[in-house]
Amino acid sequence: MTKKEILDKLGTIRQSTIKSYQNCGINFRLRYIEGLKPSYRHPAALHGSSLHLLLFWLPGNWNMDIAKMYRKAFNHYEFGDEENIPVRWAGTREETLEAFTKNAVEIIEGYRSKEYNRDALVLFAEAPFRVRIMSTNYSGMIDQVRKNPDGSIELVDFKSNKQKPNPYSLEADWQLSLYSYALRFGELEIDGIWVKPRLLATHSTWYHLRAHEKYKRRTGNAQVGDEKGNPRMRSSRSLQQLRHFRKEIANIVKVMSKDWTFPNPSSCSYCGYTQECAARAQILPDRDLNNAQKMLQELEMEVA
Repeated sequence: MTKKEILDKLGTIRQSTIKSYQNCGINFRLRYIEGLKPSYRHPAALHGSSLHLLLFWLPGNWNMDIAKMYRKAFNHYEFGDEENIPVRWAGTREETLEAFTKNAVEIIEGYRSKEYNRDALVLFAEAPFRVRIMSTNYSGMIDQVRKNPDGSIELVDFKSNKQKPNPYSLEADWQLSLYSYALRFGELEIDGIWVKPRLLATHSTWYHLRAHEKYKRRTGNAQVGDEKGNPRMRSSRSLQQLRHFRKEIANIVKVMSKDWTFPNPSSCSYCGYTQECAARAQILPDRDLNNAQKMLQELEMEVA
């Protein structure tokens, strides 16, 4: 496929599309170029989405019954638009859900116990965005934009992974830069209307939700019941940095539009395309494949 054909296939570049490419080129190819649906969904992904939805509901209902609302959120994703794609449960569904619910209660209780969360004014939550950068359209979802009591504007990207994000990659994180750029130069959809916030975030923050989990055993540095760490990891993006980011994101898309892909075995355990990946026949770019077929024809050999 040519660069134009690949970009036409992708249309507006979503943040999830870029993440897919960076996680595994084969996953990206099968999902976004070939248009294949995954053979299964991992329950941990539904758990993460459900936590995000609880945080969206929370500012309007700080005293919510977390366990009840978590089940409602999980059902929303399990039986929503992709309910025809089965969930691959490690054990029974009910056992897994019970463990997830307990974890959600622990995390959300920790989140709402922090004054800096309760006292902040949430300006936007789970807000779709769109922005044009150097002739390419981008879209996605911003988790939260809040105004803190000190007047600062904080753009928050919630992280639900078990492993704590690496703080050394915070400043260079392209997703936070894309969100910051969209908040300053793009549009957000609020109640069906596209608005231009024109806000430059004071803080661009990773919020590691698992930091609210509590130690179950005493360690050298913590007691039973202590939270596992500080969930907030803050950085900033100046206007100059955002202008530089335009070239960075353009280079990412340039690499994505090359007609070659490669697998990333470290991502296989959570991938719903393992069967399709193992059986893939599309290895050579179309141009190289056509050249090989022409050579076979010239040698009067059959073309498979």
